[in-house]
Amino acid sequence: MNRTDTLQLSEVPRTGSHFLGKPWQPVRAMCGWTVVITRRICGFAAAILAAASLGWGQQVSRSLSLKAYLRPTVHLSDEFVPVDFRVADTTCQEVSLPFDISWNLDRFAKQIQVIASFSNSASALSDKQGHTIEASAVEVRIGDSSWKVFPEIRRHIVTSGLLLTTIDVADFGRQAHQHTKLQFRLCEAQILPPKGEYHGRVELHTILR
Repeated sequence: MNRTDTLQLSEVPRTGSHFLGKPWQPVRAMCGWTVVITRRICGFAAAILAAASLGWGQQVSRSLSLKAYLRPTVHLSDEFVPVDFRVADTTCQEVSLPFDISWNLDRFAKQIQVIASFSNSASALSDKQGHTIEASAVEVRIGDSSWKVFPEIRRHIVTSGLLLTTIDVADFGRQAHQHTKLQFRLCEAQILPPKGEYHGRVELHTILR
């Protein structure tokens, strides 16, 4: 210890040659060790704070490198489309409905397929009297594409889907929206059903490839 420390200790009141039952010399030595221990504690604390700051900085760096993954989605304006025909003569009737499709896809999706189907191919359309028309009598197309006929009835199969259209993602981008129309056609001369109003519903869903 330096001289200043010695003078400060000499000013402390004392009784005899002991302070609190211990000699003065050990007290001075203890004060010296206290300074050394204090310095070491401060050094350890600074090292701990530095390590904590480094760890916090690494955590921030890791959080900035995280990437969010969104599931690819395709949205149809309608998943169930009503189809109504009024059978009165032998001409072909057409029904046109607006249709929208939008998508947000990842880089793995190459195509979007739109599938159309009736819940029951044997009775796709029906009237109030119980008369029915098979799905294979109905034609459908999307936009200005060619007409397609729903599959014919198959044994042990209640319904069959029709590939309505295939959209190539490379042609439109991974995020896009299309506004188009669905058209259905029924030519009565081919089936000669009883006259009346026939109603049905087409289900639409998509497949990503």
